[in-house]
Amino acid sequence: MRRYLFALIAPVLLFASCEVVEGDEREPMDVGKYIARRTIYYNIQTLQEYFDYAVVADWYLSTEDEELKERIANRFMPYYQIVAEEGFVRFKFSYPWSDGTPRYYREYITDGKLLSEGGEWKIVASDEILAVIKATDGVYSFTSTSEDHENLFTIGSLECDINNGISYTVDGWLNGDNGDYGNWKEAKVLVSTEITTPLHYRSNSFNHNFFTEGSMDIICDDKRIDRRDEVSLTFKTYNSVDVEYLGERVTMEY
Repeated sequence: MRRYLFALIAPVLLFASCEVVEGDEREPMDVGKYIARRTIYYNIQTLQEYFDYAVVADWYLSTEDEELKERIANRFMPYYQIVAEEGFVRFKFSYPWSDGTPRYYREYITDGKLLSEGGEWKIVASDEILAVIKATDGVYSFTSTSEDHENLFTIGSLECDINNGISYTVDGWLNGDNGDYGNWKEAKVLVSTEITTPLHYRSNSFNHNFFTEGSMDIICDDKRIDRRDEVSLTFKTYNSVDVEYLGERVTMEY
């Protein structure tokens, strides 16, 4: 394969906040890999931070088995206590502020029902709705909007098992910026993701999350240099994905 001087593709590699070292060379496929890694991170982070927390809380609150509750908390929320109050579900840090005041990480506003009972949970900050999760007959609609992304996911086949972890399928799309944490609609590098075959997602523990099946298409628009890159991903097994870019295909770990 023909090799290109790094300088020719450096603007696109800024997408991944890479350092440019004079004289370095990269293969064109490296651009596709960077875009792939960043996009996988976006999708998994969004699912974990907004949806998985709700799943764990719902699972925890729906059981009266105290031993199971302890195992759920130890495996998936080791640093928090899950607290349910009228109309709220909160994640309270195990360690309060120095003056004893409770510290909260995540708060869902509920309609009084568990998700597994067909409820609707929201995350609200400064009077702005950041996420909405609705459950209908075992299928979840999950939308979230922040400064750096916006998504609409449909999630089904949810299974929670203390030995095998949490698993479900994901369909939908996500748009995000390049990680500058500004308004994604005004981002200089905009990343658009569409799931083309439902993704199979698994969470084994608090910070061990991955896709095992499914595919997605990615479009990366870099307004700084008026460039558009298209990347396709096919997930194979844990931590492994096929990346298609510029007519070539490689297998990559992420």
